[in-house]
Amino acid sequence: MPPVTSSFYLYRAFPEESLALDLSIFVLAVATGQLASYRLMVRRGPSRISARASLLACLFMVFTLSPPHLPIFEDPTSGGYRA
Repeated sequence: MPPVTSSFYLYRAFPEESLALDLSIFVLAVATGQLASYRLMVRRGPSRISARASLLACLFMVFTLSPPHLPIFEDPTSGGYRA
């Protein structure tokens, strides 16, 4: 699971909000993304990482247009699922 998603759900377990924790999650996500991007750029030829990244990008597009009825895709304000 990507670090932002797992950190977000771990963070929601606590009742209080924290700007420092929000910023830490953001910095962790940016650093992870930059590291993954660098590793993709320095490799020669296709790799498992690029195949997984392509799959995740396709899933992101599909789930944006037609979200499955799972708790992770539920709109927290309305309780519904946007289509």
